[in-house]
Amino acid sequence: MKCWGTVLRAEEGMMTAITHFKKARAFYNLIGMAGAAKRVEGKIDGVTAKMQSNDERMSPAAVSTVFSLYENNIKRNGMDSEDTIRSGLLYSRGLWNANHCIEAERLITKLATMSRRVLGPDHKITIEAVELLDIFKLRGVLVLPGPKLFQALRYENDGEICVVQGPIIEPRRVDDERLYRVESHLIHPIVGCVVICHELISASHLNGELGEVRNIKHSRNSISSAL
Repeated sequence: MKCWGTVLRAEEGMMTAITHFKKARAFYNLIGMAGAAKRVEGKIDGVTAKMQSNDERMSPAAVSTVFSLYENNIKRNGMDSEDTIRSGLLYSRGLWNANHCIEAERLITKLATMSRRVLGPDHKITIEAVELLDIFKLRGVLVLPGPKLFQALRYENDGEICVVQGPIIEPRRVDDERLYRVESHLIHPIVGCVVICHELISASHLNGELGEVRNIKHSRNSISSAL
């Protein structure tokens, strides 16, 4: 198990590297060295990919750092900049990993549309944004009593039945998945899943609003999700 201090220092080091690479790229572009600028661009992509491939949950401090990078790119380059869109994708990943899934989905929806318009549908950033949007829109649930993961699709019979697709394995093979109609009381959303609030008592004003599952309470006979 990694120490958070070590992980955070590694993340901060990579963010610092990206900042320096971008300064170098701007300098090379300024003096007309397009080849050198392109090589630095490759280094930026490599460091970014390394950060994104980290399978650890991103710490709150690291999410804040990525948000600052995104905001700085907006101020310097505007919303339509390739750098802004790229850093926005990284920030959306951080939000998703921190279980702020509603915000992550809204951001990636905006970025995917923007990237398609600015960079084109076949650009690697657009393709990545669309892939992330598909991931962020997934409503992951567990079907009791097994631990397998499914995708919730819709409710039927006034909410008594939930239609799910799966089981989901990694890497995902959608063509091998099947549809199941499961009694709703056997369905439990995983942490981070977007849900509609209902039957809230102490915060009844939130009933009918979007929410996110933040933790799961286990009991001897059941599992209940909390917002």
